[in-house]
Amino acid sequence: MTQGGIAPEVMAVPQAAIDLVKRFEGFHRVPQSDSLRRAHPYVCPAGYWTIGWGHLCPADHPPVTETEAESYLAADMAVALAATLRYCPVLLNQPENRLAAIVDFTFNLGAGRLQTSTLRRRINQMDWAGAALELRKWVHGGGRVLPGLVARRQAEIALFGQQIRPSTKFTNSYDAMNTSLCRHLNFLPCTPSSPPPFAATATSVA
Repeated sequence: MTQGGIAPEVMAVPQAAIDLVKRFEGFHRVPQSDSLRRAHPYVCPAGYWTIGWGHLCPADHPPVTETEAESYLAADMAVALAATLRYCPVLLNQPENRLAAIVDFTFNLGAGRLQTSTLRRRINQMDWAGAALELRKWVHGGGRVLPGLVARRQAEIALFGQQIRPSTKFTNSYDAMNTSLCRHLNFLPCTPSSPPPFAATATSVA
């Protein structure tokens, strides 16, 4: 068992989702003057104080090592996974890379965006071609196309075509997991009602 009595199989997150988040979030703001090569808080493009790999934090959060950032990321990814499966339960029985793609989407844009999106409807209809088309729409921020979001959506769509194996690691205790994480961790990137940084700027254009 893990912290708060959360079963490890519930905490499992597809490695492909972790890889995407690390690729696009980056371990940012490591000042040359810091001999320990720690990440320091910075303001992301959407105006949120962030540290490590896309982890929301207070402005005065102390610097973190890569090991500490990994702990934050693990908790953040678990929240994104829980929300993804809450709103798109069909992904539980789909190839793991499809789940990974939408977990990354949720981490990036927030569960609230997924909840109200046509993307969610296409996924639950198992219309995978339609879901891929919907993903392509989520590339706008501040009224313009953001190259970073274009690249991220393309990477997620690529995972849709890499059907490696069904996901069998997860249970139905996602709400319990969210509650336990929020109770035991001080800083989380999102809940189903509070999206992470890009949720404030990234929009879909039909």
